[in-house]
Amino acid sequence: MEGNVDTGSTEDAQNWIMMKSAARGEADKVEQMLADKDSRGVRINSVDSFGWTSLIQAAHVGALQVCKVLLRYGADVRCITKEGDTVLHHLYRAPNDNLDDYFEVLVAILKQNQQLVHYQNAAGETALHKLCLRCDVETVSSFIKFSPAHINALNARGETPLFYAVRANNRDLVALLLQLGADPGIVSKDGTALTVAIQLGFTAVHDVLKGFTHKIKKQYPNLSKEKMFVLEKFGISPNEQLLLNVPCEERQNLLTVPGRLFLSSNYVFFYSFNPETNQEVKHVIPLTEVSALEKRSSLFVSAIELFTRSQKVQTIKYRAEI
Repeated sequence: MEGNVDTGSTEDAQNWIMMKSAARGEADKVEQMLADKDSRGVRINSVDSFGWTSLIQAAHVGALQVCKVLLRYGADVRCITKEGDTVLHHLYRAPNDNLDDYFEVLVAILKQNQQLVHYQNAAGETALHKLCLRCDVETVSSFIKFSPAHINALNARGETPLFYAVRANNRDLVALLLQLGADPGIVSKDGTALTVAIQLGFTAVHDVLKGFTHKIKKQYPNLSKEKMFVLEKFGISPNEQLLLNVPCEERQNLLTVPGRLFLSSNYVFFYSFNPETNQEVKHVIPLTEVSALEKRSSLFVSAIELFTRSQKVQTIKYRAEI
């Protein structure tokens, strides 16, 4: 991502060239420009029309060698883009095979300003949120030493870094975050992390999260049997109100799967278990994706047709035995 820099003067032209070089990962060229006394017009902290500095450009493309050069020459880590991101929000793009270089850059940035780990962008994301969307366990382990308190930080949608690891379908990272204290019971606008894993069909991640539902259950020992069941299977909030619980059949193609349909204040859940194959079938559909007519019919008639929103739009037919 490269913004515009006014190149009407020699000074601005030099700044633009350095930003381009930083974005291309040209560490030698950037250092030459900073060290060259004839390049007096270069300002290391110049910003483009997006509020990006050369350091942010380099971090965005994972050019760690350029980052080290810029930091050595005094680049200011406090600059914030118009999107509200710091250099740490962009550093997550650094290659995972250069952990030593990554850690060196990270330490140099935090030596300047340790408060950057607390900063949340316009979407409410900390740098740890961004890291968990892309990086491996080793990288996140190195970073989280600097921001252990943010393991349950909420973004604008009420999601913690655990949700980002779930969306990245990173089983090992989900396990690490849970081990370090990530709360699997936090409820976002899309439900808990387990609910999101089920919606996305990420089986391996789901299995890891499922093992932690006992922690949630211990916090709410007085829940009804049916709510405890739905909490265990789907990870819903204990505060979610169950409106309907009926036996039903799921019909897909020529197959009929007997199970139970649960309607809550925000979701429709379908669960079944096949003892012959030892397999569970689960569906989670937010009520926002079900028409008003379908919501009413799920309460009063036996034929229910729900449409999931996925890459392949799928029709799931339920026959509830009410």
